Amino acid sequence: MLKLLYFSTVVGTFYIAKDSDNSYHPYFDEHDLGSYESLPDAIEALAYDASLTWIHPEMGDPLDPSDLGIPDDISGWKPL
Repeated sequence: MLKLLYFSTVVGTFYIAKDSDNSYHPYFDEHDLGSYESLPDAIEALAYDASLTWIHPEMGDPLDPSDLGIPDDISGWKPL
């Protein structure tokens, strides 16, 4: 898996990675949060999809991506 982009938040860094099958995967805390056919789909899923759930690494509470300011456009992400 090749990490392409990252976005830092108060709870940690989120990544978008690409696998050998050309699928895109949002990652947080080394957890794969899904597989998407396109880079914009992976970014938008992370920014908007309420079905993506993960736990705050320190507090143990569920995280809501809309509360973290994760950008829904590639321009808000930094390249690796």
